[in-house]
Amino acid sequence: MQPLWARAQGGDEAAYTGSRSLASPAFVAVWYSLGIALAGGLGAALGPGLLRW
Repeated sequence: MQPLWARAQGGDEAAYTGSRSLASPAFVAVWYSLGIALAGGLGAALGPGLLRW
């Protein structure tokens, strides 16, 4: 198995056979949704106190 930096530079195409991409649609959907929810929650919790100026 090749290191990630070797894969990013092209590397051996056989290493990709049967492997899933690191940025699969499900991965992106889950982490973007979590990021938006956490940012919204943090903003809701801290926003009123920080914006009271």
